[in-house]
Amino acid sequence: MSSFSWYAPIVPGRTVAGIELGAGLEDFKFLLEGFCVDVAKGLYKFPGAPLLLLEIVQKPGEVYFAFSVADLALTGWFLQFPNSKKVMSETRALVVGFLEDKVSSISVWMFDYFDSLGGKKLAYSYQGCLAEGIRLGSRMEDVASYYELDFDEGDEWFYTKSGGIIFGGGGVGNLEDSKDQVVLMIMVV
Repeated sequence: MSSFSWYAPIVPGRTVAGIELGAGLEDFKFLLEGFCVDVAKGLYKFPGAPLLLLEIVQKPGEVYFAFSVADLALTGWFLQFPNSKKVMSETRALVVGFLEDKVSSISVWMFDYFDSLGGKKLAYSYQGCLAEGIRLGSRMEDVASYYELDFDEGDEWFYTKSGGIIFGGGGVGNLEDSKDQVVLMIMVV
């Protein structure tokens, strides 16, 4: 793992945002230091990414580095409802999970997906894509044309039968029940 990149390609079972599965926790922490802009506030800035707020969640044997967008005005909610006092949309941007001190999952989340007229937009969320051109904001039915998907009703995620990647859709139910879903989350495992 050499550096983070908001534009790096997504490789199933291997890498997202320049972060590689299997990378060590201490190497990750060391690399992360170079992107910290405010230690006290937990603010980080990766090239091409908006300012991100880090929360570290620890469980026995697991650690999650959860980066959320710091400027809530960049979320889809505020783009649609600029005078709102509450955020009712996604704020996660990047989550890196560690199991036994090794990267075990990397997920990117779409948080800026509506303009003032309700049209889809992707300006600040992760910009990398899969070799097939699939990225955050892509139509889930396009994903299904490249990958054989299983829908998990509990998680409401689409798992690829070949493994290595999970997609979170923007609807309730599988593609037969909710055809207009877009990719709101991509996780490499």
